[in-house]
Amino acid sequence: MPPLSHPLASYKPPVFVGTVITPKGLRLLNRINSNGAQIIEVRGDELLARGAKEEQIELALIERAHPVLLTLRIPAEGGAYKWRKGQREALYLKWLPYVDLIDIELAEVKSLRRVLQAAQRAEKSVILSSHSLKTALTEARLKQLVGEFSKYPVSCYKIAALVKTKDDLQRLASLLFQHQNHPWVVMGVGHLAAYTRLIYALLGSRLAYGYLDSPAAPGQPSIAKLRRLLAPFNDTRATR
Repeated sequence: MPPLSHPLASYKPPVFVGTVITPKGLRLLNRINSNGAQIIEVRGDELLARGAKEEQIELALIERAHPVLLTLRIPAEGGAYKWRKGQREALYLKWLPYVDLIDIELAEVKSLRRVLQAAQRAEKSVILSSHSLKTALTEARLKQLVGEFSKYPVSCYKIAALVKTKDDLQRLASLLFQHQNHPWVVMGVGHLAAYTRLIYALLGSRLAYGYLDSPAAPGQPSIAKLRRLLAPFNDTRATR
């Protein structure tokens, strides 16, 4: 796999990603101290669903003081906003100059090919993601996902899936051992989410997500709590 592109290559993993989903939370983009988040994820779908205006989001992106990951999630994979036809593509392309990373669903990568190509030309980091929020992933499905992800040389491959049992936990963890040449981001959702984010980060998951203003997924811990939990195990200071 190619090396991670900027800004992910500037940090020692796990990289702490703090999620913002509320209009008030947009203020955090321009603050020097963001509770330990090295990258701030702006969930555009959640923001629009909660009443934020496109112009408000854009201004926050332009005035940001932190590296920003832009995510415009679809409802089928946990998104909160019902997109109009072509709206997501238009916003990704419009806001791409003001962000450092974008997240695109694996299931949508073909329909957003123009966005992927534009991000690569602009040397932005791209996270390709897949979410199974209501059911645990089987070994067969994981194998299928590995094959599909491998077609796209992007910065990270992210899988978020329901974890209810020890077997579910181990099945997801196997990605970090059996496919070490892939840049994985692995996390569990559900009531065990906080534990999985700690465990997978220690096992080699590239990014560790926590919320800055309000949880963006069931069981998501705060970024401050996640950093406290990981502090005894790793020196997670930025290396740039």
